[in-house]
Amino acid sequence: MMTRIIKFLLGLQEPQQRAQALAFERSRQTTTAVRKSMDDVVRSLDCGDTVSVFELPDRRVNISRKMLFRHAALLGTTGGGKTMAAMSLLIAALDQALDASVLSGKPLGVEITVIDIKDDVHRFKQRIAAIFRAASAAKQDVMRSAFHVIQWKSSGITLLPLLVPRSGLSIEYVAEHKADIVVQTSPSDWSDSLRFLLFQVFRLLLHHDFGFDGPTVILILTDEAFRLSLTKTVPADLAEFFSRLLQLMAPQTIAAFIRRVLIFCAYREVAASICPPWTIARDLHLPTGAPIVLADCGSRSLLPPNVALAAANGLITELLLTARSRKPGVPLITYIEEALYLLSLLPALRQRVLDALRLLRSSDSHVWFSAQSFDGFPRPAVAEILNNIGWMVAFQSRSDVAEVLFPQMLASPGDPRSKTDRKDDFAAQLASLPPQEAVLWVKPEPAIRVRSVDVPSPSATTGISEAELEDIFDRELTPRSTVSLDRAESLMAEWRATHLPQAPKGKQNDAAQASLRSLLGLGDPS
Repeated sequence: MMTRIIKFLLGLQEPQQRAQALAFERSRQTTTAVRKSMDDVVRSLDCGDTVSVFELPDRRVNISRKMLFRHAALLGTTGGGKTMAAMSLLIAALDQALDASVLSGKPLGVEITVIDIKDDVHRFKQRIAAIFRAASAAKQDVMRSAFHVIQWKSSGITLLPLLVPRSGLSIEYVAEHKADIVVQTSPSDWSDSLRFLLFQVFRLLLHHDFGFDGPTVILILTDEAFRLSLTKTVPADLAEFFSRLLQLMAPQTIAAFIRRVLIFCAYREVAASICPPWTIARDLHLPTGAPIVLADCGSRSLLPPNVALAAANGLITELLLTARSRKPGVPLITYIEEALYLLSLLPALRQRVLDALRLLRSSDSHVWFSAQSFDGFPRPAVAEILNNIGWMVAFQSRSDVAEVLFPQMLASPGDPRSKTDRKDDFAAQLASLPPQEAVLWVKPEPAIRVRSVDVPSPSATTGISEAELEDIFDRELTPRSTVSLDRAESLMAEWRATHLPQAPKGKQNDAAQASLRSLLGLGDPS
């Protein structure tokens, strides 16, 4: 009787024991399956020449450089680690290219442009200065010729006219882009009449290799004799417009236009670097063709915010224009810090970039979009970016980024939770990732959880301060790119003395001309 009772009780427990055993086996099989898939992903990324800036708990994740030479998105909230990861990838690619160039005697095998509207260029400078300090004399020589530094500091400014004429592009095409850059970034409103006048002024300036210089523009618009002298060698429609300017435009409109030009050129640094004729920069033999470009358009620069945005806009537009004639072979990576914020502020630029992504890819030019999230960015624009990127890494990120990545994640076949529960859990994990931890998705592989490797600060590796490292960079790698503010102003004064009349060429009795000069407080030229 006792035996039967024991068997009965054991029989009651058997289903429970079976369930526990089955659950254990399923969890063991799931772990094995996920681990196998993870191994497959890591193995597929490691082919040929690689960089290693991410890791798993038990190994490094080696990623082929060819896979990195594609459009990309680097996402994450402030402090999550996206800028450090981007910097590690770019510095690794640069350092390998420098070593290869020293050994082969050939030019760098990669081109890199960093456009920063935040304040991270100084970090790149510190890392590059640490490399320079430890480099051989031959490598240092290569580095000195490799950089074009675009900055506006008390130690020196870069002459950077907003777009320059180039073969294959009409003056009208360049003028349209220049006008668009000024209008998009101006703190003032531009009516259709003002914008059309801006376009026509840029056409006239480009035909004569003049800059967007306040005194030059004022003289053109207020000195009829000088203005007419400039119409002799320009297209007929442009000559007709400026010959009849005061009949076509009210004096009040011209005066409002001049005020906007003067606002744009008000800062000394702007008047001396952005506004001069492009020929001044050309004659200084600045390293505009250097393979590595660092552009500091952030709040550390001496430019006012709207002009710093115009400079960033001009650099990105220049990238799009040069891609038309760029020969593939040497990959170009353009890293844009806070790219989606910048493109949100400048919708016309955003559309130009999105339209050009396929063209850029065919010319071996690749844009890395850095942003905190996709939130607030138009959905069609997000879709266009996602369709064109080759890889994406997300550090601590918001739910909109989780929406993109969740379908790409490796899933455990035995996970009993619903898709909604798994998705919510993934979004919560992504929103609370510790610094340096991220989700990496390299198409066409599934996305995997990684961690960016620890990189000691350049101060720790060199034993010198961050300020000293920046001084090394500015002293060794910047001088070819910049001139002093006084020197830039002197060059501009010399140009005006050579190309502009020093006084109006004759009495101008036209009533409209007199009204315009009166509005501007210029008085009677006689």
